[in-house]
Amino acid sequence: KYILRNPLVYAPDQVSLLDRLLTPQAGYIIPLTTNLEAALYTIGSGAAWSFHGAGLLLHLLTCLLVYAMARRLSGRDAVAAALAMIFCAHPVVVEPVAWATGLKDMFMTPLALGAAFVFWLAHQEREPPCHYRLLFAVFLALMAMLSKPTAVLLGGAFALYLGARWMQGHLPH
Repeated sequence: KYILRNPLVYAPDQVSLLDRLLTPQAGYIIPLTTNLEAALYTIGSGAAWSFHGAGLLLHLLTCLLVYAMARRLSGRDAVAAALAMIFCAHPVVVEPVAWATGLKDMFMTPLALGAAFVFWLAHQEREPPCHYRLLFAVFLALMAMLSKPTAVLLGGAFALYLGARWMQGHLPH
């Protein structure tokens, strides 16, 4: 239903631009995910291997990002490796890798983690925060939201963080 019977995936050139942007077949707005699925459908001629391969590559990217974030936060390779291995093998995380329809999760996760990490870095290294990093974090967050709507929670997390820093006097009133 979401891939093989979805004209956004198997025939995107025959669908209006508005439908490609608003993705009504999915039930919510995920144009980045459906465009990725359309590209994978074309690459693999509709075969499952292209979707599963992309899911595995995105999962690997996410695991490497978890390692990098844990390494930066803890300063210890062993801690970072342990956390990344737990994340990589946890059944809740691995299940979407096995499903071709789980691609939206696999696409959103590294974008959302990357946005959070870059946002955090922008506030850790400089006072005031690095504006280029903040813009990049916002860009990654928007891309995550266009991959899967639950990434909209990033905006709330960013606002809570900034509010806490403001209350502590670290940001101008």
